[in-house]
Amino acid sequence: MAKHDDFIDHTLLVEIFGFLPSELIDELYDAMNLCLYNITQGFIVRFTSLCPEKEAEIKEAIRSFELRTELELDRTFNTFQEYMFKNIFRIPEKLDIKPAYLEDIQTNLTPDHEKILDLQLTQIREELVIQLKLQHYLNNAIRDLQVKSDQLDDCIDVVSFLSDAPKKHKVEDPVYSLECLKINLDTLKKSILTTIPELQTKLKTMEPEQRTLELRSALRTHINSTLGQLKK
Repeated sequence: MAKHDDFIDHTLLVEIFGFLPSELIDELYDAMNLCLYNITQGFIVRFTSLCPEKEAEIKEAIRSFELRTELELDRTFNTFQEYMFKNIFRIPEKLDIKPAYLEDIQTNLTPDHEKILDLQLTQIREELVIQLKLQHYLNNAIRDLQVKSDQLDDCIDVVSFLSDAPKKHKVEDPVYSLECLKINLDTLKKSILTTIPELQTKLKTMEPEQRTLELRSALRTHINSTLGQLKK
């Protein structure tokens, strides 16, 4: 958690000056290095134009001068930077300055207050994790239910003929009609089974063509009888 001094140095100063002090210092340092580079390049151009035969010696001397100047620049700039942060970009601790929107906010918290806030943040973080886990579980449950719902819709489409066919053929009670059909089919089955031995005996004494005709006639008789019962 940020201390009071951190708030002043990194937040309040930015609002007062409109920029980050450390960025200004960095820009000044870069500008001074650029000036030093341009100066040394100007020396090289000037001196080599005066003594072109000594170009290598001039460049070596200028490079040595550049290195010594960079070291001196760094030392001097460190002193300048320390002075700026201690005297220019600094608000005295006893000077209480707050933006209007921070008047009701306490920024100089004690260590005890910070511990309480940290504990509250930890509790909120744990509750948030629980809520995220619950949301993840519910999202998975919703996806599973959607898959099952789609499967049920497919099943409904497949068996829809069970409800459409009775309406199409004007069957008032499909269940009762199916029960009657089952009874009649059972009756037909029993009737056919009882006549099979008799037909087998009769067919043995007949020619092949006559057997076929006799079998067709017997089946037709049983089927017509069953259909007659269904119509009743």
